[in-house]
Amino acid sequence: MTGALVKRLLLLFLLWMPLVFVSQNIPDYDFETWNDQVYHFPTGMQTSGSITQLEPGFTGNFAIKIQASPGGELVGEFGYGNLNGNQFTGGIPFAASPDSITGEFAYKIAPTDTAWMFVILKSNGAIVGSDSVFFTGTSNIIYTLFKSQIHYRSVAPPDSLILILTSTRPSVVNASSYLLADDLSFLGTTLTIPNGNMETWYARSFYAPPGWTTQNILGLTTQTYPVTDTSDAFGGKYACRLTNINQGSYFQRGYAYVGTETANTLKPGIPATGIDSVFTGYYKYLPNQGDTATFLALMYRHDTLVGSGVTYVTDTAKLWTPFVVQISYTPGFKYSPDSVAVLVAAYKWTSPSSIPRGNSILEVDELSFNEFLTGLQPASMVSQSFSAAPNPFTDQTQLTFTLNAPQTVTFALYDITGRCVQNGVSSFYTEGTHTTPINRQGLSDGVYFIRLQTGGESKTLKVVVGL
Repeated sequence: MTGALVKRLLLLFLLWMPLVFVSQNIPDYDFETWNDQVYHFPTGMQTSGSITQLEPGFTGNFAIKIQASPGGELVGEFGYGNLNGNQFTGGIPFAASPDSITGEFAYKIAPTDTAWMFVILKSNGAIVGSDSVFFTGTSNIIYTLFKSQIHYRSVAPPDSLILILTSTRPSVVNASSYLLADDLSFLGTTLTIPNGNMETWYARSFYAPPGWTTQNILGLTTQTYPVTDTSDAFGGKYACRLTNINQGSYFQRGYAYVGTETANTLKPGIPATGIDSVFTGYYKYLPNQGDTATFLALMYRHDTLVGSGVTYVTDTAKLWTPFVVQISYTPGFKYSPDSVAVLVAAYKWTSPSSIPRGNSILEVDELSFNEFLTGLQPASMVSQSFSAAPNPFTDQTQLTFTLNAPQTVTFALYDITGRCVQNGVSSFYTEGTHTTPINRQGLSDGVYFIRLQTGGESKTLKVVVGL
């Protein structure tokens, strides 16, 4: 077999690749469905980080789990009052001098980390009594009764209470540590800790695409959400907008992924149904402060990474632009992956601890494996007839397309990285079928994508340059 014939067969293989492999089923790939995600918070208490309502509790219906936010931006904290560095502020009215505090706890604390419970009793702003309980190691998720004596430094009657529980050392936030609590109460007084039995909760919610994980939970108190829907869609009614939001001391990060975060890595989230070579979609990008958008695909077999691909984008893209992530597999891998994780981010994502540089905005739509989706509207102006011949071609190919109404049409040519390598001239065409040439113009051999753009929609066609 000659080298030229081998090359031709390889290019034909790349051209017809979408017909050979089966694409993975990316949840809500076109972002047309947004669900109301509901989270519960203990009534009356101030919270921070990740707060989870557990059912059942040690006694009664509920207990609470506190943990830092997944990216470690916010310490896991709840109770009455605030802990700012070494300063305790806020609290609730409380006119009693209890002997001790008691509660049921379970925990898993990372090595070198510590979870805390602080009790501060004040009178006219001055501390008159205090106590602290430290949690280290793990209780193997078995509730243990803790009882600790409150130490008084003054006989002045208290008028306020600060009670704060943290899942981690606030100075070094560890997102893997967590603390479960229930049945908090005082001994030596008839006054109770409000909602100390964790039985009263209220709900807050936000919208997110089903199957995707976001940082929107961090916006439940500020009502600012990094991942939202937008009617500025490439196809259909909606796309996904990801925004890095600077909150001063931390960023709400504009990312969305299908998978799970484990040990500072992204693990699979959906089953794989075949071997894929590219992860594709469309995007717009407004970078800020040197941010870089990220498109990532990870292929796993038996929980082992066997293939991956990432594309980073730094340039502004005000119009819908295709991206292509080439997936490379481990040398010698001969099987099919069994699971996949995908991620899109408005900043350079290299691990779950990566942070943005600025308030960048990324919009994505019509995600798929191995092929671009056309995103046609129901009242399409371009018929299904959109082809190129010859394909593959060496010097020139003729595009054939049909319009359902007179309009202006623009063509653009993109390489496999999603970079625009050829911008066509916009021309007005009448209703009906037309042909127009696309010239090679010094392009290297390989796979390219031709995008036909009208005022309201786009269609994309894969072509191969070279024989």
